Amino acid sequence: MELNEAIRRVFVQHWRLIVLTTIACIAIAALLSVRQSATYTATTTFVLDAADPTSSAESAVIGDTAQAIATSPAQITAALTAANLTGRNSTQVANNVSVTPLGASGVLKLSVQEDSPADARALANALTARVIATRNQIDNARIKQVFTTIDNRIKGVNKQILAQNAAIADLNRQLSLNPTGQAAANLQLKISSLTQTRDLTVQQKGVLQSEESSLLATNATRPQANFISHAQEPSHADASPAIPDIALGALLGLVLGTGLAALIETLRPRFLGGDMLARELEMAHLGTIPATAGDPSAGWSPEPIALVLRLAAERAGVRNVSLLATERQSDLGVVAKRIESACNRAGHSAPEPMVAHSSYVGSVYTPSGVEHPERLSGASAPSLRVRPFGISYTSNNGVGAGIAVVSAASLTRRQIVELRHLLSVMPAPVLGLITQEVSPSSPWESVQRWWAAQGIGSKPSEPS
Repeated sequence: MELNEAIRRVFVQHWRLIVLTTIACIAIAALLSVRQSATYTATTTFVLDAADPTSSAESAVIGDTAQAIATSPAQITAALTAANLTGRNSTQVANNVSVTPLGASGVLKLSVQEDSPADARALANALTARVIATRNQIDNARIKQVFTTIDNRIKGVNKQILAQNAAIADLNRQLSLNPTGQAAANLQLKISSLTQTRDLTVQQKGVLQSEESSLLATNATRPQANFISHAQEPSHADASPAIPDIALGALLGLVLGTGLAALIETLRPRFLGGDMLARELEMAHLGTIPATAGDPSAGWSPEPIALVLRLAAERAGVRNVSLLATERQSDLGVVAKRIESACNRAGHSAPEPMVAHSSYVGSVYTPSGVEHPERLSGASAPSLRVRPFGISYTSNNGVGAGIAVVSAASLTRRQIVELRHLLSVMPAPVLGLITQEVSPSSPWESVQRWWAAQGIGSKPSEPS
């Protein structure tokens, strides 16, 4: 299926469905926006105990950390208690809290949205205080744990040093008893070894004390989490989300309507336009007549179709043309008379036919036209006769006859198949297809006609 054909089948045939779906989504979005109460946003600025970021990625990491702390249920519950706000759901409050970095800096902005400006201010300040306290508590606990670990290691080293000093003193006491020979040499060797071990232990103690001093210095110069500015009570309500919501609703309705139209065309394809119908029926498109062609007072010119129809009849070698309508048309005789008059402009006017009865073949309407014999006897035979389809017109009787199909501008696949079956048993050649435009009607009549064409069920009643 070509792109132009797909656009015509989806958008042109189902524009009412797309418009109705879009309007429905817009109405729902507008209704939801109107039902929302006015909201107020209070904002604080603060910093965490983190080094200044060198890129936007590092700044985003700091912001995500603060966001995670600020939206945790425990912190929100504590902040609500501190702000004396009761009857709130922590999950709903978390959805109205946002923390974003200011540019690529380490300064963070915490915003809280509430129905009351006073509540927004109180909750923003309380929640920011909780974030700062939580961050400081985490850092202090970590620093305290490191100091405790170093102190425990220093205590262990001190015990080793005391034990080594005691062992050296005992060896010196034994040496003071003036041992001789090999015993004195062994004591001297042990004293020397323990002394070296004690010196190494003393050096290890010095390293641990140096680490402790360095940690103290680093912690002293580390930035601390703190307020930069507290939240003030907002003086104006937030901008209404109606316009963005309506725009999103319109976009959603357009996508949904287009998807439904495409689904309908996939499940129940319908072909639109004379060229497309003629290609599906494998016949020539003779032209298009207006919706008011059956009105005798309608001002339309049948000459273009009459010329093409006359050429098709001459090519097929026929002098009688029967108009076969795919739908019930009580004014088909008027259309036939006007086309015949245009075909035989030089001759006499053809007598007006009178439809006697009607019948259906499948879903294709086939009226049987019968004229008054007394009027036929007094009329001169034109060079080309055009009549509504009937058994009397399809019989040759020594004169060639042809079929011209008069169809609406849109047919379903089922109608096309049934029309093909009907034309395959016709004893006369098929000259081509004449399409008729859709009659103008009110929007509600258009909706009813579309509803019936989809086969959904009974038509919706017109509103009073």
